[in-house]
Amino acid sequence: MAQLNSDDPFQKVAVICSHIQDILLQIYPNLYQVQEFSKLILKPETGLTGNSRVLFEEESSHQDFFLGIYFSSPVIDGCRSQTIPLDVLSVVAEETSHLLAVADAALGGGNTSLLSLEILGEIDRFLVFAHHFSAANQSPLNLMDIKDILFENRSLRATLLPEEISRYQEAEIAALAFLREAFKEHWHRSYIDWTTLKAQTQAPLGLLRQRLLGLGPIKLYA
Repeated sequence: MAQLNSDDPFQKVAVICSHIQDILLQIYPNLYQVQEFSKLILKPETGLTGNSRVLFEEESSHQDFFLGIYFSSPVIDGCRSQTIPLDVLSVVAEETSHLLAVADAALGGGNTSLLSLEILGEIDRFLVFAHHFSAANQSPLNLMDIKDILFENRSLRATLLPEEISRYQEAEIAALAFLREAFKEHWHRSYIDWTTLKAQTQAPLGLLRQRLLGLGPIKLYA
């Protein structure tokens, strides 16, 4: 998934988004599916700057909504190389998760929150990395290594507000609790068996996603 041949970084990031969607569909079969990510990626000429983010705006009639995704300059620059850096893959995975979650919540009449979207984003980027390293058959080869890559010594932007820092930290703690419970039979194995992993976690993670999107009560794992 991390090697692409297109010279257009915006086309490359659109293809990566599509691959990520395909991975998440293996866990969430009822996931909202974007047909062409290239139509949702907002380019610099829109005047947007700053960090990668999803943009959502609902019409006053609640009959339609605008959905787009903006990737920061460092992410787009990272897509210029043939092999996509893991930090870029992490950002694209999380923002793709946010976009699909917002679409599902809007279309399904859900009542979600920024915290729930962040929890789901953390879970989904973990799933993407598990699939990536399982398919690549390279180190790190187990879920503990992926946890270390994604969650250990993670630095937050200095410009974040205190409430944003608190939300991100709470999301990481909750996401890790969910992941440990969902993957309890795989957590300490020395390898990743994606086929078995997805078969055993599709139901609990699918239910969790529905709850995080406001379609049912959330119960945090102890």
